[in-house]
Amino acid sequence: MIVAGDAIDQSLGVTLGISTLAAAGLGNLLSDIVGLGAGDVIEGWCKKAGINEPRLTPAQMASTQVRRVRNLASVVGISVGCLIGMTPLLFMKDRKKLYFTEKELSLYESFFQPFGVTPPDFFELMQHSKWRRAEAGQTMVPAGVIMDRVILLHTGSASAFTNGGGPGASPLKLYNYRRRRRRGGRGQRAR
Repeated sequence: MIVAGDAIDQSLGVTLGISTLAAAGLGNLLSDIVGLGAGDVIEGWCKKAGINEPRLTPAQMASTQVRRVRNLASVVGISVGCLIGMTPLLFMKDRKKLYFTEKELSLYESFFQPFGVTPPDFFELMQHSKWRRAEAGQTMVPAGVIMDRVILLHTGSASAFTNGGGPGASPLKLYNYRRRRRRGGRGQRAR
């Protein structure tokens, strides 16, 4: 399952853009199909080795004790099989490729890459970030509110105002910020 899921993630995951969990699910499906076919082969080997199924009467097969033993044996067998199936994890490195949307890639290349931020660090940052769109004239941070997060302007401009003379006075513009142009002088169009 691990090997199949990893192979699916590295091939179909990249081509079709499916998630790692979807690739793991497809790997599980593949390993279950192989397991069904392997069950008959394993039973054949056991019979050749002299390990046969016990001969039980229909009454014994229906007893609670036999059902409990059968269920416990199934749980132990599945658990041992899963643990053996996870041994490829010991030899694999965490090599998940980074997936950036066009907007994230533009942000990385404009603001983060020039300052030495690595793609994995930026990818981690994006996992904890949210894209927001503000309408013209919308207040992003009300006066007096302590900021507990960072706001990065991707496109457009923003202005900071103060109350000036207090309540009722017209706001006084402190500064205006416009998103920097990319290196090479080309601007980025809003998407």
